[in-house]
Amino acid sequence: MDSTTVGFLLPTDDAPPLADADLEDVLRLMIGALTDLPAERIQPRWPATVAAAPEPDTNWCVFSIEAVETDGNVLIRQRPAIDATLHADVAATSQQDARPVSVSATDDQQELIQHELLDLVVTCYGPHAQRYATQLRDGMVVPQTNETLRPYRLAVVRSGPLQGSAALTDGTWLRRFDLSIDMRHEVVRTYAIRNLSSAPVALNKD
Repeated sequence: MDSTTVGFLLPTDDAPPLADADLEDVLRLMIGALTDLPAERIQPRWPATVAAAPEPDTNWCVFSIEAVETDGNVLIRQRPAIDATLHADVAATSQQDARPVSVSATDDQQELIQHELLDLVVTCYGPHAQRYATQLRDGMVVPQTNETLRPYRLAVVRSGPLQGSAALTDGTWLRRFDLSIDMRHEVVRTYAIRNLSSAPVALNKD
């Protein structure tokens, strides 16, 4: 269905923007790379299956997206169809990227582009919770971090102060540090909205 038919339009992208488990996979990869914690010690805050907490002498962390906002700036632009002869070359290039590039060789389309502001909260536990939280914080500002996140349309904006606390469990204090990180996520969706130049026009001569 396209804009020549009355009704609501759905995106035509082959792959939707990052969200849910796909987004968590990328964030988990980033956190692991910057803290050097083993993958099994980095978990979403709300997993489908809740596992037992590690021992108090184990360093580990959980993370979650606590809020998603938009910056209020929405760009809608016409995207001319890509000629079919170029499809193979563009597709071949896209295979080298972390996420595939959607290529269309049909009628004209429009892209909707806007930026989400993600509030990522990472909670580090264990005897070295502060060390891992500060290492993550500092790794976020290294320029190569955003370069690595670029194929996912993600970028680190800033991090907030560390919030320390502890919980008494079975006579042992469990150290905890929370780190809030603001991230930007570019969302791109494609809609089958025809350009006026491609619409059929009939001219009546008097």
